[in-house]
Amino acid sequence: MRRAEAWPAQAGRVSQRRRRCCGLILAAGLAGPARATPAELVLGLLPNVSTALLATQYEPLRRHLEGLGSAVRLALPSSFRGFSRSLLAGEYDLAVAAPHFARVAQLDAGLVPLAMFEPRIAALLVVAAGSGLNSAAGLRGRQLSFANPGSLVAIAGLRWLAAQGLEAGRDFEVQPARTDFGVGRLLLTGAADAAILSAGELRTLPADELARLRVVETFQRLPNFIVVAHPRLGASQLAQLRVRLLSLAADPERGAAFARASGVTGIVEVDAATLRELDAYVEPSRRAMAGTG
Repeated sequence: MRRAEAWPAQAGRVSQRRRRCCGLILAAGLAGPARATPAELVLGLLPNVSTALLATQYEPLRRHLEGLGSAVRLALPSSFRGFSRSLLAGEYDLAVAAPHFARVAQLDAGLVPLAMFEPRIAALLVVAAGSGLNSAAGLRGRQLSFANPGSLVAIAGLRWLAAQGLEAGRDFEVQPARTDFGVGRLLLTGAADAAILSAGELRTLPADELARLRVVETFQRLPNFIVVAHPRLGASQLAQLRVRLLSLAADPERGAAFARASGVTGIVEVDAATLRELDAYVEPSRRAMAGTG
């Protein structure tokens, strides 16, 4: 993972992205007359951590976006399903979505990917420090937990295990946990033998729990969160928002504050290859967003 201090180095690349951004939006079929700047933009946030922590993390980004002239209000739903429902229903002008949710929102609701966070998400197999489990093969006959079964890390983790001939319900059992904190306690009490977590989820665990856990393997590095926007904003405003997002690194106060609070080391354009990569997760993501899988 790159250090947050290295983030401002990307500021020199913003001008090149500005030249491309309008063409990408027009290619999405969103060309049209300029629209008045809205009085307020609603920015939806995926509740992957507590709402209080989310509000703190995204305050620098919120204030940076307000530089375009609209007030920005953070929408903090209480669940992944609630976020997904509001995202697909068009209740947000902008949203910071898990990448697989962003791809579904693009395909099914016409939302426009504007930018993506860096670095990629490290997907981890984690155990208690004293565990003898040292590989995925050791999961056979054991209990595996996830912070959220609808997360991209969880979906990718099940695919990774399936590729090794390990199937949930047949070769191992899934022990659900309601929060990241619950996962840590399940591991430390022996209620679960292993967990699949993102590096970010692991980082949010209490320090005393974190010190007693061990990463067995980083099995994949997945695309990070994607900022999507509703096409009702129009091509001109979408282009301005994209440029504004990409320019956060050049803001010496808010860019550094956002990096410290969120662990995000950069904001870049979403390329076609990344979107195609996410297509492998579209169907299980649709089920997760509907609350059926």
